Amino acid sequence: MLANLDGRARYHPVRLVAIDPADTKSDAAPHGRAHSDEPFGLFAFRAPEGLLWAKWRRLVSEIRAEAPVLARCQTNADECHSIAARRFVRILDEARGLEGQARIEAVNRSVNNAIRYMSDVSQHGAPDIWSAPLATFATGFGDCEDYAIAKYVALHEAGIPFDDMRLLLLRDRAGRRDHAALAVRDESRWLLLDNRHSTVADISDVRQLIPIFSINQDGVKLLAAP
Repeated sequence: MLANLDGRARYHPVRLVAIDPADTKSDAAPHGRAHSDEPFGLFAFRAPEGLLWAKWRRLVSEIRAEAPVLARCQTNADECHSIAARRFVRILDEARGLEGQARIEAVNRSVNNAIRYMSDVSQHGAPDIWSAPLATFATGFGDCEDYAIAKYVALHEAGIPFDDMRLLLLRDRAGRRDHAALAVRDESRWLLLDNRHSTVADISDVRQLIPIFSINQDGVKLLAAP
C-alpha cells in the first residue's frame, strides 16, 4: 500500500476473506458499520505476532521497571536521585494542575522542549530502538517514537486513561517517510501530539499522515478504512 502511494508499486489485488458474522470474538467491525471511535475514523484489528509486538512488550517491561523510581520521586523529592526522573516529574506536576486540552497541550509542549531529536542510528547505532521515558530523559535525545512514548506515559500519570490514547505509527506522504505520534481523545475528538509541532492538532484536520498501526495497553493493531 505504501509503495503504491509513493508511485512505485506493482502488486496484485488482494481479497480479504469474509468474516463469519457469528464469530463474536473477532476484532472486525460489525457488518454494515460505517463509524469508528478510533483516530482518523479507522477500524482497528489485532496485528499478527511479529517484530512490533516484540518491541511493544519489551517497552512495556521497561516502563514497568522505571515505575518504582518514578513513584519514589513523586512521593519524596528529597529521596529522588535520578535527574531524569526529576525532569519528568516536573512535567507531571504541571500537567496535573491543568484539565482537558490545556493539560494535553502542556505535556506535548514540555516533552518536545525536553528532548532533542536524534535518530536511533546516531544515538544507539541501530535502527528503530524504542526507549522508556526515563531512559530518554537521561540522555535528553530521542526520535519520534521516544517523544510519543514519553507523552503517553506522562499523560497517563497525569490522569488520562490508556484507553483514551493511541501510539500511532504513520506514513508521512509529504516527506515519504515513516513517523510516529500520539493521539489523545479529548471528550469526543482525537488530538494529535507531534514532536514537530508545539501545538496539538485536531486529527480531522490532518491530511498528510497515513496511520498504519495503533498501539496502547490492548496491544498492536492494524488500522483500516471502513
